[in-house]
Amino acid sequence: MSRQPTARSTAGTARSRMSTTRSKRSKGPEIELPPPPPPAIEKFANWASMVAKKVERTVLIIKPDVVEEHEDDIIQLAEDFCEMRNYEIVECSRIQLVKEKAMGYCLATQEARAVEDERLAKEEEERIRIEEENRRIEMEVATKARREARQARRDAGESDVEEDTVYGGNTNRSHLTTGRTGRTGKATGRTGGKKTNRTGGTTGRSGVATGRSGGRTGRTTGRSGGKTARQRAEALAETQRLLEEENERKLIIREKISSFLCGGEIVVMIIEGKDCVNGILELVGDDDVDYWPDFPDSLRSKYGTDSLRNAVESSIIPIAGHREAEYVKHFI
Repeated sequence: MSRQPTARSTAGTARSRMSTTRSKRSKGPEIELPPPPPPAIEKFANWASMVAKKVERTVLIIKPDVVEEHEDDIIQLAEDFCEMRNYEIVECSRIQLVKEKAMGYCLATQEARAVEDERLAKEEEERIRIEEENRRIEMEVATKARREARQARRDAGESDVEEDTVYGGNTNRSHLTTGRTGRTGKATGRTGGKKTNRTGGTTGRSGVATGRSGGRTGRTTGRSGGKTARQRAEALAETQRLLEEENERKLIIREKISSFLCGGEIVVMIIEGKDCVNGILELVGDDDVDYWPDFPDSLRSKYGTDSLRNAVESSIIPIAGHREAEYVKHFI
């Protein structure tokens, strides 16, 4: 025999439906976060085939701060190094840059640096992943060895308790604990009957509380939906703000370096040969001033003053070497 729903239960159902509708409406429109920026290497996609087919190239620039005083010395060192490594200097010119060309060159070097930073970040992620995988394998091997040793002790009829377990001293304490456990059993017996009815009453009250909490839950869900949309909007605004700050920082750096390059004449050298990018970087030295003392024979260590007046610049990756060589050809 089917039971007819009461008026109270029907009203409760309608109320719950209203709460659900209200919660759905309060979520608001979904705000989609923008897709992540494309990898920096995508800007060099058109040059990949050229790098694969042609001989490797790099650009070496002698900056205005050392041209007047040390131009001949640096060129002589570069020629000797190229002769030792079987590189060929296909171009060597002294020119005066204009601001527009200098800004273009600085932008190319920044994009190449972004590609190199992505590569280094991926290498670091791969290194961490391999270390974590090795630790997991070592733990599995150690766990398997312990289990096999324990099983061998069991098969031999010995105790399978680990060696660091304390024997003997706590025997009397264990008997005392057993006595206390007996008392606990009595206490458990006392616990039985009297509180059962009270528990039943409490259950009834909790049922009423559950009905009340249902309506509150519907309202809370609606509010949380609006909060989530607000959080997404804030995340979007924060992402755009960080991107704008990074672009502004790079623009300031380009302005500073290009103004310095236009402050006097520079020497542009285009060098080609197998692995010439890494070879010339070895001659040039590190970007970080703190590492210059570790490489006293590098050009930056000999003639550089600080991170801006560092005497020379060169291509940092092979694909950038071809790109920069083609760029500087237009104003040599």
